[in-house]
Amino acid sequence: MREGKEYPNVSQRCLIVNKTNFDQIWAAEYLHDVIHRDMSALIIPLGHDEGWASDAGAWKDQFASESDYHYDLERPLRSYGIRRITWMDFHQESTESASEKIRQADLVMLAGDDPGAGMDRIEDLGLVLALQTYQGLLITVSEISQILAAQFETGDEYERSERDGLARIPLIRFHMHYSETEEELRKMIRYLETDSRPLIVLSEKSGLYIENGSLELLGDAFIAEDSDLDELYSLL
Repeated sequence: MREGKEYPNVSQRCLIVNKTNFDQIWAAEYLHDVIHRDMSALIIPLGHDEGWASDAGAWKDQFASESDYHYDLERPLRSYGIRRITWMDFHQESTESASEKIRQADLVMLAGDDPGAGMDRIEDLGLVLALQTYQGLLITVSEISQILAAQFETGDEYERSERDGLARIPLIRFHMHYSETEEELRKMIRYLETDSRPLIVLSEKSGLYIENGSLELLGDAFIAEDSDLDELYSLL
């Protein structure tokens, strides 16, 4: 399984992580030159499954300044010295105001556990183009990272379908929250047997940084391709 690869058609800067622990040593030793105190940050919580807010009132309760979620999402940014942090409540924004906030931010963080619901929010607010063309550092936390691909899967193990994503990273797919269990290995095998695109595999202490077509694997991250199928089967 490969440790790194060049993708010349990917020029936008992205950081993909599972959790908000990217200020730990496995990531910070590389990212200290990428994320710095002079940046302004915009946090956009998008999902609403199992704890993510689903309506305006719940959103305010979930992400109020004294909440655990608020602290958890801001904490790694503050660890890198960032103090100019704003939040986007998609219940309160127009397409124009939200797009302008995205353009003005040096760093945008998208967070959520349900990529389908997150993409719904982005489309409802008319932010697809703003995020596709965003030139700053885009950080995605947890399963919302799936929307960076050209297409991503939604649904459960019994009924799955594909829908269009942001296509910021068109030739790659992501396997989030990986652990070396039989269930996870079988998921990887299914992905690789049905799709020729490389699979970026991220455990809880790993991430992927992309800039100018170069992929930097952080922590325990690795790339799996269909040529790795024999090795994966041997681990079952």
